[in-house]
Amino acid sequence: MGNSKAVSAMLAVTLLTVGACGGQSTPAPTSTTTSAAPVALTMEQYQAALNELVDVVRPLAERVVAVNTLAELNIARAALGDTLMKQNIKFRDLTPPPGIRNLHKRFDMYFLGLSALTVPLQISDRPTECGTLVAEDLFVRNSKVSTIIELRRDNQREFPADLTKAGLKFSGLPLPPEPAAAPNRRAGNGEVVHRTGAKGGGTLAVTNNGKQDVAVSAVVGEPTDPRATIYVRAGASATLNGLPSGTYGVYYKTGVDWDAGRRGFTRDCGFAKFLQGFQGNRSWQITLTPAGDGNSPITKIPAF
Repeated sequence: MGNSKAVSAMLAVTLLTVGACGGQSTPAPTSTTTSAAPVALTMEQYQAALNELVDVVRPLAERVVAVNTLAELNIARAALGDTLMKQNIKFRDLTPPPGIRNLHKRFDMYFLGLSALTVPLQISDRPTECGTLVAEDLFVRNSKVSTIIELRRDNQREFPADLTKAGLKFSGLPLPPEPAAAPNRRAGNGEVVHRTGAKGGGTLAVTNNGKQDVAVSAVVGEPTDPRATIYVRAGASATLNGLPSGTYGVYYKTGVDWDAGRRGFTRDCGFAKFLQGFQGNRSWQITLTPAGDGNSPITKIPAF
């Protein structure tokens, strides 16, 4: 009997020991890490970022208007566009002063579309309304103007003003000086810019009431090979003398920038002919008006 109790006591101790060993362990304490919130810039620091934007863009913008060839222009525009995109990313990552947070968000819209500066420009292989391809120098000049317009950000013109109202100095992206005006060469009023064949006694008086200069041709056959062509400036009159006998058609071209070498305008061209012809042994008079309703009906024709 006594031995039985001793065995039971030992068994109980053993069970208690096993139970203690097999119980759930206390979980180890866990640690949590928190990242500090970005520190907002002061107004002075934000102004410094604006100043840097202007300083890095200015020389690149000036380089655009300083180049001469299309290849150089594409390189300059790409460098400008790449820098603007980097500045866009930089401003996107800034933490602005609390008072201008909403203004700061508008920078994405301000930079929108400027990545197009990195796309190379190409001269179209289609003739213009003047019947010729665009000359490279004119294309480069016009592309410089287009680049300045892109930098001007006309659709976001209120943004710099709003930053100024908030106490910052920013008048927009720096704009380079405008390139030289496109050429506008003109022949003298009444100058006969082309003549072939013998002379005669016929005359053609021209009154140009239009807003553009005009070159009027007396034609027997094709307008590309007239007997004579006279240049009449806008708002002026002149007379083409010395036309030999024959039946003539009257063709004319209007435009801007007279190229004497090819006897044609280079920009804003128009071409037409009078439906009524005339005899070269007589004196004739025609009047040109902006609306095309002069003293004889006309019809528009392809470039010649």
